[in-house]
Amino acid sequence: MAPPPLDLGSSSVTVLRSGPDFVVAAGLCGWLRAWQLRPAEQTSEEVSEEAWVLVLDEHSTYDLPNGRTSSHPFRCVAVADGELAASTTHAEGRIQVWDTKRWVRTQLLQAVEAESGERARFVKHAARATTSCLALDGSTLVAGSREGCVNSWRRAGGTPDAGAGGGAGGGRAAFERRCRNLRADQGPVGAVLLLPGG
Repeated sequence: MAPPPLDLGSSSVTVLRSGPDFVVAAGLCGWLRAWQLRPAEQTSEEVSEEAWVLVLDEHSTYDLPNGRTSSHPFRCVAVADGELAASTTHAEGRIQVWDTKRWVRTQLLQAVEAESGERARFVKHAARATTSCLALDGSTLVAGSREGCVNSWRRAGGTPDAGAGGGAGGGRAAFERRCRNLRADQGPVGAVLLLPGG
């Protein structure tokens, strides 16, 4: 039996990803939402139908002067191996990671880190890392930026289940920085790719 149609509402959808039983959508208005397909259930009295259930409703809204608000849209979304990584257009390159089995945020990564010492004089582009693309697999997360840099993180121990206790959501080891502000190009990084065994 085919699943029921999913109504994404009237907001603009600029990013759409899916997993085995869920759909993730993001739009220009600063929201990131995920729906999971709840299977039909049968009790002694009635049979419920399959239904899409909203399991994630994240907003990137912030306050402006004079009571106004704005948002940084979620433009980059990657799904792999039971996880979702997403980043807004914010210049600090914040990347949020969720567990798609429990729909809890397990980590908040920061692409921008202050440079110090002699390196700070030569790395002016490090003050911004507006995420332009993401790649995710079970053990590695890579982000390209509009400023031409690549940042990457790898799980402690190198595998999804390495480590004891895992990240903030439990279960898996946390991502740790592997590569910081690697200059890839003078312009925006258009895509990053993770190769098997890499």
